Amino acid sequence: MSQDFFGLSLKKIAADRAHQFWLLGIDSQQRTLVDLLGNIDTRSMAIINERFFDTDAGFRISAQKALKRLPVRADIFLLNTDYFEQPAPDVDPMLVHEICHGLDQLNLAPPGQITDLDRHNAQVIFEAYDPEAWSAGHNGRWDSI
Repeated sequence: MSQDFFGLSLKKIAADRAHQFWLLGIDSQQRTLVDLLGNIDTRSMAIINERFFDTDAGFRISAQKALKRLPVRADIFLLNTDYFEQPAPDVDPMLVHEICHGLDQLNLAPPGQITDLDRHNAQVIFEAYDPEAWSAGHNGRWDSI
């Protein structure tokens, strides 16, 4: 998975704020999280895996605020391993959506023009999820993408 989206580097955005960028795979079968970039220390992985939350994907800026015992500041992007073998057209809209959540948490404005393809991707995501999935973290600012 690339660490660059919308012409922005998620790794650089994290580094500019003295944060690490972590990419985790959610293994629903084993009920564990997996370090996909190999850049998370053993202690942090143990802390992360104390609480397993099964979901499709997510992005948490400053994850140490939720996981208080993390020894470092980190932005964490999560993707369920079930999606690793899925075709890009099926997975990309969800990735874009989660990245938008991260950028929204940073109060960054959507870069560039929103295209018809962006709106189509947003509609695909909207139709794919249960209504309760939209209750938290969706403020309308980025959700049109």
